[in-house]
Amino acid sequence: MSRAYRISIAESVRRQVELADGVQSTLELLPILAPQRMQEILAGELSAAGFDIQDGVAVRREEDGVDIQVDLKKATVTARIVKQESIEIDEQRTVRVEEEHLEEGTAAHKHKLKQQLERQADQTQKRLQQEVTEQLKKKLLDLQHEIDQLVNRTTAAALKEKAAQLGEIEDISEGADGSLTIKVRV
Repeated sequence: MSRAYRISIAESVRRQVELADGVQSTLELLPILAPQRMQEILAGELSAAGFDIQDGVAVRREEDGVDIQVDLKKATVTARIVKQESIEIDEQRTVRVEEEHLEEGTAAHKHKLKQQLERQADQTQKRLQQEVTEQLKKKLLDLQHEIDQLVNRTTAAALKEKAAQLGEIEDISEGADGSLTIKVRV
């Protein structure tokens, strides 16, 4: 008759993971003036909105960790978030192992526990990735509105400049709905 032993096994999983997500879209800038001049006007608007401009790229880091980049030459906006997280899962169990299979049984139980912890860590990593993606989605709603306003102000400034090139500006009226009327004497 064999005896069964109750043994304690412990396993842990530790991971350092990088969670990232990003999206890129194109700015819809009308070619009212020469491309270089449109970039200059947009750069001024972005600078006023808190962007740092270096080598034709406007960059701003948000408090929530989202990085926003506007490439002035390519007319693209990129929003990206990168987070570092630690996943730590520890578990201890008491299992029964027959005396004649003590070593193999212990190893088998440890292996099974390790696999379960790895699956839990994978699920935790997926959940954290979904949270990062959701955070970026929420940020994009605010960002889209802000970028639209910057593009509208850039377009308005370009239209005023173009009107001044055509002749003498007699009147400029801007509506609350975003409309712009410029009277020019040619």
